[in-house]
Amino acid sequence: MDLTYSIRALDDKIYGPYPLDSIQGWIQEGRINAETPMTRSDTGTWQRAGNFAELRFPTETEHPAPDSTTPPNLPTDSMDTPPSGGYRDLSVLKSGASWYYWIAGLTAVNFVAWLAGSSMRFVVGTALIDVINAFSEGAGINGIAVVLDVLLIAFFVVCGVFAHKGHIWAFLAGMAVYLLDTILCVIAGEWLGVAFHCWALFSLGSALRLAWQMRNS
Repeated sequence: MDLTYSIRALDDKIYGPYPLDSIQGWIQEGRINAETPMTRSDTGTWQRAGNFAELRFPTETEHPAPDSTTPPNLPTDSMDTPPSGGYRDLSVLKSGASWYYWIAGLTAVNFVAWLAGSSMRFVVGTALIDVINAFSEGAGINGIAVVLDVLLIAFFVVCGVFAHKGHIWAFLAGMAVYLLDTILCVIAGEWLGVAFHCWALFSLGSALRLAWQMRNS
């Protein structure tokens, strides 16, 4: 029985199986490169495409043929279709999007520390949570602070989930809120926090640029 191959797309959906000649044709068109997640019918395990010895990838002196066709059964209106640049930037995009999980996680730690009455906090977390908690303590309405803190943490988790799938709105919404948070750090004179915030925003911006390029490739 002929071997077939399946491809894991940007949003983790699986497409295939496809025969070897189709896969090899898309390699030559630049739709698949050595980093594309792929499985073969006789292995059942996911590997980078470059691990399959039978697949031939263009050398630096070769140029892929023009991207004139779309692999069958792959939608053309989303990032499920392998972009013309392949998946070489996928790890950079996901790494940038992961900042939302770090922000949410460390904000959650700060939230738990506040509940415990501790002054410990992480600067990569949000200053917004400190503003919410300080205001609620002054007004004697800690219950509202708990709800708002949980919503803020959930917001960044949702941004992380959809940013990993390449959704532009998730990057823009999360970066807008975190930029506001950076301004609060500047006002408070927390310069270490400002430095971490700027680093996170730079990483998110780089990932956003890749997501935009992939979306329009």
